[in-house]
Amino acid sequence: MATATEVQLVRESWARVSGNPDAVGKLFYQNFLDKNLMIKVTLFKHVNMDVQRGLLMKMIDFVVRDLDNVEDLKVFLRAVGERHAGYGALPLHYPIVGEALIASLRQTQGPNFTAQHEAAWVKIYGFMANEMIIGQLTDDGKALAAKYQKRYFAQVEREHTAQERRNIIVAVGVVAAFCVGSYLLLKKKN
Repeated sequence: MATATEVQLVRESWARVSGNPDAVGKLFYQNFLDKNLMIKVTLFKHVNMDVQRGLLMKMIDFVVRDLDNVEDLKVFLRAVGERHAGYGALPLHYPIVGEALIASLRQTQGPNFTAQHEAAWVKIYGFMANEMIIGQLTDDGKALAAKYQKRYFAQVEREHTAQERRNIIVAVGVVAAFCVGSYLLLKKKN
């Protein structure tokens, strides 16, 4: 997964920001949601962002502390991926999350966040995203995704006119097609 040096770089840079998790979390979600308004108005529409920031920072902290236990992390991250399927997360969201995370780390650390730190985080985050996507693609992950879609469209039914529903269904279809294509390209590269 990562070399000892990469793990050290990730831990070193995380230590600089983990003392103020709320600030880092706010910056992350600003970077993530302000550039992805569709995600903001769908997946995060009814989310308590204070709670969400705390959960994200705790999860990253756990992963950073446990980087020496790769097999345990795989189990943990796959379970997190399964749960995220039930929240409506798609494999195509992971690169966007990664970009927001790296940008937040760079913004909070300035010149202390070197190219070596960034490369180490890109590698570690790639591992995290891959394991979470594997979790989403399990039978349980797929079942949770189907339940989310059912809930989501029931909510859409209640909230939108017939024309708005047609527009959303088309948009979801386009996103799903893009997601499948992106996943197949990533899988082909690996």
